[in-house]
Amino acid sequence: VMDEVLAFEPVRVLDLYSGCGNLSLPLALVGVPITLLEKARSAVGDARETAKRMGLLAEAHEADAGQFRAGDHFFDLALLDPPRAGAPGVVAELLITSPKAIVYVSCNPRTLARDIRPALDRGYEITRLVVLDMFPQTDHIEVLCVLRRADLAELLR
Repeated sequence: VMDEVLAFEPVRVLDLYSGCGNLSLPLALVGVPITLLEKARSAVGDARETAKRMGLLAEAHEADAGQFRAGDHFFDLALLDPPRAGAPGVVAELLITSPKAIVYVSCNPRTLARDIRPALDRGYEITRLVVLDMFPQTDHIEVLCVLRRADLAELLR
């Protein structure tokens, strides 16, 4: 996740369904400002305490990431790690601000496919899709999907 996010040189990362910041606090450790949204109060408290103790550029908010609305926070790259039910409607809301990339970690390929459809319809392209067998000898997998705004390649030339 870190390598994929850092490749886009984000100004600020929005981490939805952040938990205690397992995916985004390492980004803050290397200087990327992050905003975390998580509804579990204890996880938000843990993220805040870790960020404070380590002096990280991180803002942790207790909020339901599934209710995110464009304009709630500034970001140019979104990171999502939703529960098995996915993040219905969230990607469409993210697209209103035209982030340069969306990095989506999923434990359910079906909800991932459903959730990223609006991005594909709006011209985003999958630049990386990795299936990780994190739980051998079970039917559970994790999927890392990186979506890039299609015009970004042209802008970077």
